Amino acid sequence: MASRYDFSNQQASVFFLDNSTLTPPRESWPAGLRFDNQLISEVTGIEGGIKAVARPYQYHSNQVRRVERTGIVGPLEADGLVTELDGFALAVLTADCVPVAFSTLGAVGIAHCGWKGIVGGMLSETVKALREMVGDPTARVEAAVGPHICVECYEFEGPSKAEVTGIYGDSPFRTLSSTSHLDLGSLITFELGELGVRIVYADDSCTLETDTLNSFRRDRSELRQTSFVVKGPC
Repeated sequence: MASRYDFSNQQASVFFLDNSTLTPPRESWPAGLRFDNQLISEVTGIEGGIKAVARPYQYHSNQVRRVERTGIVGPLEADGLVTELDGFALAVLTADCVPVAFSTLGAVGIAHCGWKGIVGGMLSETVKALREMVGDPTARVEAAVGPHICVECYEFEGPSKAEVTGIYGDSPFRTLSSTSHLDLGSLITFELGELGVRIVYADDSCTLETDTLNSFRRDRSELRQTSFVVKGPC
């Protein structure tokens, strides 16, 4: 297990796993809500304490779905999940993108954030969904940021850079060895600050530089690590 953080504003915890906890094959862990105890144990590395585990089919969007006892509400295609249920682990899979977990009094959420999702409003949509769920548009929200590719390793040029600079200017970029690099962490920090969300924990491990973390840029594989947040004691 890579790291765990227990949110201060309620009984809720986030787990950013490394590749010592192998992500089950997608055939045995398809997108959706699962109550299978063996699968829950394999996914989370935790025996007992979690009733169900849910994950969406991710596609670099800004779509957020609610998780209820009967399943994920709406299409499974999304990059964020929110719930008010105790013991329901909300999970996303990442390699170099950023997993961001959220907690507010009465609900938790998680988001998979690549540059496309950040630019498209993934963070604001997740925070909005959380605040709507608890019925308070100004509810205090805390965030925990998981491992992701660091700015030194994330060369970022071409049309994609133009799309980011069109919104944020040059502030999230650094020039290293005459090439432009994108700082995903700074984008996350800026967006959450604009939303009034406090970052209470950040795992600054670089996925590309850390052997115990999966990195698509390094390995070009389908291997991912799981991050999940759960409301209630765990």
